[in-house]
Amino acid sequence: MLDGANVWIYTANEHCNNYGYVLFEGENKKVGITAFAVAKYDGARGYYLFSCDLDWNVIGDTLHDSLQEAKECAENSSQITINWISIGIHHHEILVERFKNKEYGIEELLSRLNTALMPDPPITENLNRLLDLDNDLEIILYTHSDSEQYQLAVNVLDAFIDFFTEKSLS
Repeated sequence: MLDGANVWIYTANEHCNNYGYVLFEGENKKVGITAFAVAKYDGARGYYLFSCDLDWNVIGDTLHDSLQEAKECAENSSQITINWISIGIHHHEILVERFKNKEYGIEELLSRLNTALMPDPPITENLNRLLDLDNDLEIILYTHSDSEQYQLAVNVLDAFIDFFTEKSLS
């Protein structure tokens, strides 16, 4: 998350990145852009291209109709090639929310997680965590009563979201 919005794609944030700068005229100050992120606010239309400093502070933003348009804006404004990193967590957060709202049972959640086990691109650590989650939920499904299943699954899912949230912020 950046500025309260869910990040979909971002760049590495490194001191050596030089994606330009944002000029704060009132302060007569230039702040270097070391990262970009494309994010979307819950329930909002459009995608925001965030320009960020080295501490992931949003120092500028533009609104775009599509994810592709936001990417192209960043690529057209930069003199260097941009390598984007995808965040697969957004899809999984939706699954978790539907489970917690009891729109999905644990079997449906397992089925949907099975289809999501190959993130694009495959990231070994994330893939391993997804496999662990799938195994944890399967064990819960076959070894606990319905009321226990729900609470244990929620605990597993909370740990899962915490894991990916930490990974996306690091």
